Amino acid sequence: MRKTVLFCLLAGFLLTAFRFAAPFEGTIRYDVQIQGDAGPLANIMPKYYEFSAKGSDVKLKSDASLVGEILMKTLENKAYLLRRGEKTAYFFDLNSRKLGGSKAKVTKLNATETIAGYKCQKYTVVSKDEDGETVTQTVWAAPDLSVPKPKRAAGIPNAGEFFVEGVDGFPLKMITKSSEFTMTTTASKVEKKQLPASDFVIPSGYTVKDLDFGDWFGE
Repeated sequence: MRKTVLFCLLAGFLLTAFRFAAPFEGTIRYDVQIQGDAGPLANIMPKYYEFSAKGSDVKLKSDASLVGEILMKTLENKAYLLRRGEKTAYFFDLNSRKLGGSKAKVTKLNATETIAGYKCQKYTVVSKDEDGETVTQTVWAAPDLSVPKPKRAAGIPNAGEFFVEGVDGFPLKMITKSSEFTMTTTASKVEKKQLPASDFVIPSGYTVKDLDFGDWFGE
């Protein structure tokens, strides 16, 4: 379960970036609330996400200890997990990733809600994780923020927390329920603005290494 939850956070970051590649330029702030008993996971759950995009480049930041910061090159299906304390960029070749879980069952509901100034369509999403546990999401997605998908989305059937195949538009609110806790992620601000290209490169002096998921999850 621990690995599944941690990976959901990471996969959600990655596919958020893919879904939101262009033409949007600016940042989105998400606030996160946890209800229920997350156990030891409570210490590593995010309290916020900050998503930035410029052209086909994306950066995601969070206070979650697992991820922290991810730099995306979406046209190439490549990503780098930046660990500033180590001055290391861990490389993902997303074309080669084949990860567990089941394809989600998506239901479009007759309901909408305005979130951060955008009208959003409501969906329910039900899937099973790689441990066979049912995960239920309620998603509010903004069609006006919809953008083309990449040629390939890492081979991940569920697409993590943010992006689910069958949901039209970009999610601005997600409620994810497991048997142990509920996580609510809500966009509090969508800001369109020009961002410097220097924000979307690996910092000078960093070492680039391949990311091994087994090592990352301590297995």
